[in-house]
Amino acid sequence: DNDKFIYKAKGATVESTLSRRKRDARRRLDHAERDQVRKPMMVWEWDPQAKHFMKEDVNGWLRQDGEGKYLNRLLIWETKQPAGLYIVGVDASHGITGGDNAAVEVLRVSDRMRPDEQVAEWCGNIEPGALAEVVWKIGHMYNVDGHPAKVAVEVNPGSPGMVTQEVL
Repeated sequence: DNDKFIYKAKGATVESTLSRRKRDARRRLDHAERDQVRKPMMVWEWDPQAKHFMKEDVNGWLRQDGEGKYLNRLLIWETKQPAGLYIVGVDASHGITGGDNAAVEVLRVSDRMRPDEQVAEWCGNIEPGALAEVVWKIGHMYNVDGHPAKVAVEVNPGSPGMVTQEVL
C-alpha cells in the first residue's frame, strides 16, 4: 500500500510538472508570435448607430485579450501616402449572429520603391447593406487626389456581396 501511495504521488507530480511546462511553453510561444506581428499604428472602432469610426487607444487595445478585440475594429498599419494606389477587398457576410464575419482589407499597390502590402483591415458581423457604409468610409480614408480607393467586392450568385455592391 505504501508503494502504491508513493507511486501515485510521484506520478501526479510528474503529470502536474509536465502540464505546467506545456502551459508555460504555449504562453511563451504565443508571446513570441504576438511580438513578431507588426503592431497597428491606429485602431478605430465602428459605431453602427452613428455610422462612423471612433479612435481607440492603441496601447489599451493591444493589452486586451480574446478574439472579440478585433470585431468592428479598423486596424491601420499605414495611412494613405501621396501618389499611392489603394485597393479595398471586401468579403461580405449575412450579418447573422454566430455566422461568418465580414472582412475588409486595404492593400497598397506596389510601385518601384515598395512591394504590395496590406495597410489596413476591418472585420465584423454586419449585414451586407450596413457593410457598404463601412466600406465607403474606409475607401474615402484612402483617397488620393480626391479619388477614393478602388473597391472589389466578392460577388457570387446569391451571396451577401451582391447587396453590398448594390448599396455602394
